[in-house]
Amino acid sequence: MDAATTRSGGVARPMTLALVAAAALTAFLALVTFGVTATAAPRGLPLVLAVDGAGLQRASLERVATQLRSRPGEEIAWRTAGSAAEARGLLDDRQAYGALVLANAPAGSAPSVSVLVNGGMNPPGAQFAALVLPQVAQQVAQQVAQQLVGAAAEAAGRPAPPVRFETVNPASVPGRTVPVAAGALLWIAALVASAVAFRLLQNAGLIHRRAVGARVLLALLAGLTGTAVVAGFVTLWDSGLDVGWPVLGFLALVGTAFALLASAVLAWLGLRGLALLGPLYLLAPAVAGQPAEFLDPPYRVLLWSWAPFRFSADGLRSLLFFHGAPGVGAPVAVFAGIAVVALGLLVAAPSRARRADPPTLAPAAPRRDITPAQAS
Repeated sequence: MDAATTRSGGVARPMTLALVAAAALTAFLALVTFGVTATAAPRGLPLVLAVDGAGLQRASLERVATQLRSRPGEEIAWRTAGSAAEARGLLDDRQAYGALVLANAPAGSAPSVSVLVNGGMNPPGAQFAALVLPQVAQQVAQQVAQQLVGAAAEAAGRPAPPVRFETVNPASVPGRTVPVAAGALLWIAALVASAVAFRLLQNAGLIHRRAVGARVLLALLAGLTGTAVVAGFVTLWDSGLDVGWPVLGFLALVGTAFALLASAVLAWLGLRGLALLGPLYLLAPAVAGQPAEFLDPPYRVLLWSWAPFRFSADGLRSLLFFHGAPGVGAPVAVFAGIAVVALGLLVAAPSRARRADPPTLAPAAPRRDITPAQAS
C-alpha cells in the first residue's frame, strides 16, 4: 500500500465520522424542535360545558348541552359542570382552558350564553379556546333560541340570546412569555456558572471534599444570581406581575437544582457533559411552550413527560396567574428531587483535580576530569 492510499484512508474515516455526526445532530434538532411545533394540534383539549340555574328552561338547556357533547371531534374534550360557579372553579384549578356556560333566566327572559377563557393557561391552549368557544357559542345560542322560543317566534324575528365573553385569570402577552423564558434562562445561567467553575476548580487542584463543597456553594449562588436576573427582567417585561417571595423562592429552587445537576454531570463526564446538557435548552420553547394536548403522543411520552422546563413553566404559571397556585406542589417536589439526586451524584463523583507536574531538574553540567598537570 503506497503513501497516497494510506493518506486517503486516514482522511476518509474522520470525514465519514464528521458527516455522520452532522446528520445525527441535524436529525435530533429537527426531532425535538421543529418536529414538535410542526405536528402541534389540539387533541382532546379540556373545555367545560355548564348549565347554570334552575327553572323551566334548564331541561331545554341540558338538551342543547347534550347535543353539543355528542358531536364527533378529537379537538375538544368536554367536561360537565353543574353551575357557573363550578365551571369557574375548574378554571381556577387549571383543569380546563375555557368554559361555555348556558344560564337559565327568569320567566319571560331569554337565557344567556357566556364564554369564559382561562387566560393564565399555556398560551396556545388559551388562544385556541378564545378562537373556538365564541364560534361554538353562536351556534349554541341559535339552538337555544330554536328550542325555547319555538319556530313561530323565530319566524317573527326573535333574536338568539347574546353571547357574553370574559377572560378569567388574565395574563398579558409579555406575562405569557415569562414561565417558559424563566426556566430557559435559569438553565443557561446554571450551565455557564458550572462550566467556568469546573475548569477553575480543576486547575486549583483542591481535594475532593473541598471541591464538592465549592461546587455546592456555587450552585446556591448561581441559583440566587439567576433568580435576581430573571426577576429583574420579569418586572421589566410586565410590571403588573406579582413577583413576591413565593415566586422568588420557586425560581431560586429551580436555578439551584439546575446548577447542582449541571455540576454533577460535569463532575462525572467533564466538559464533554456540555454536549449532553446544552441541547436540552431547545426543549424549553418547543415542548414546555406547548400544552400537552397539542403534542403528538410520541412527543408527549418521550419528551414532555420528563422535560424539566415543563415543570418549571407549570409551577411559575400557577404562582403568577392563579390564586392559591394550584398544582405548584408537583413542580416543587420535582426540583427538590433533582437537587437531592444531583447532590448525591456530586458527592460520589470521582476527583478530577489536575495534579501538578513534578519539578524538573536542570541537567547537570558534564564532568571534566582535571589532570595533575592542569592542577599545578
